[in-house]
Amino acid sequence: MDQNTLVEDNGKGLARIADAFRARGLPVSGIYLIRLTSEEGYAEWVIRLVSDSKTPGLTRQMIDKLVQLRRENALPEIDPGVRFDLISSDHVEAARVIDYARQIGKLPVIIRDTMWKGLFIEYALVAQLPQATFAVA
Repeated sequence: MDQNTLVEDNGKGLARIADAFRARGLPVSGIYLIRLTSEEGYAEWVIRLVSDSKTPGLTRQMIDKLVQLRRENALPEIDPGVRFDLISSDHVEAARVIDYARQIGKLPVIIRDTMWKGLFIEYALVAQLPQATFAVA
């Protein structure tokens, strides 16, 4: 699959997806598209909705909202081979992808063939980031 055709309008399309989920009450703080490749060579594309919330049942809510949004044609065009997933902002993968994107600064950020803090990122397109939190000394 060509990453440029997976989500209509690429980074803007991903941002519209996050906005649509937020508009329906899902606490989405960021979004990125990532390519995951297994050791056997199987590749899959995943849209990761990032959440800071630890609310039980949040994945189920995401699935319900996804079904609603698709029925309403409220999402940009998305390749049928791309799956959705909700991930915590403190998950290892999400934390590394977000950290790398913050180092770049300007969104959208494309990450290609990068080793970052022990995680190899083959490809990721980051469209929105969670708000940074800072500790007060």
